[in-house]
Amino acid sequence: MSQIVCAGNDVIALPVLSGNRLVICAHKIEELEKLFPKVDVVDELRCLQSVLEQNPELVKCRSGTPLFYKTWLQSIQDRRVRLEQASVA
Repeated sequence: MSQIVCAGNDVIALPVLSGNRLVICAHKIEELEKLFPKVDVVDELRCLQSVLEQNPELVKCRSGTPLFYKTWLQSIQDRRVRLEQASVA
């Protein structure tokens, strides 16, 4: 599996179990913004980064971290959709 190195475009670096960090680059952020249009992706990933740094028991392995942050973003988007629907009703 090839790995993309994003020197100069690094946006967020989430901690992983190995003690290293998983870097989420600007181009990945753009993809996530398309998938989760109702979410401020950078802000939410920074929030997640802070949560993981303060709660090491929540830190995942390198391969599990992408699913974790996508699930995090999906839950934020779902919450926003529910709030929008409730305000219309």
